[in-house]
Order: sequence, then C-alpha cells, then structure tokens
Amino acid sequence: MIARGHTLAVGGLVAALAGLIALLIGDSTELRQPIVLAVVGPMSGPAAFQGQAMADAARLAVEQANASACPDSRPIELHVFDDRS
Repeated sequence: MIARGHTLAVGGLVAALAGLIALLIGDSTELRQPIVLAVVGPMSGPAAFQGQAMADAARLAVEQANASACPDSRPIELHVFDDRS
C-alpha cells in the first residue's frame, strides 16, 4: 500500500514533468511569437545623434538576423524608445 504523502508527491512530479514537456514542445503558434528586443537611448535632444546611431545599428542587426534565419525560427522584433536625456 502506498502512503497518501507518496501518492501526492508522485502526482506533483508527474504534473511538473508534463508542464516542462509542454513548455519545451509548445505549440506552433507559440514558436512563431517574435523575440522582442528594445533599444533605449537619447533619440531626441542634444545627444540624439548617438541614439539614432544605436537604433540604426540595432535595426541593421535585426534585419540581418531575420534575413538569415531558418524558416522555422522565431522572428526578431525591435522596439526603440527615447530616454529623453
């Protein structure tokens, strides 16, 4: 006879493993969600030239990564924010 505590522990372990497997496998719609990257810098004001250079370099890197990625990989999406410095 298995003790009640052992049954709960085994049940919890099975549930945790099932969750881990679901996370690793996922579904196809989840795999296509973009990877979101952000650039935060001085996009306005006296240092805007530095922020724009950062944003341009990040855009170029994202374009190159998306262009060279395999068809099944997740796309990369870039968000640019002004820190108003």
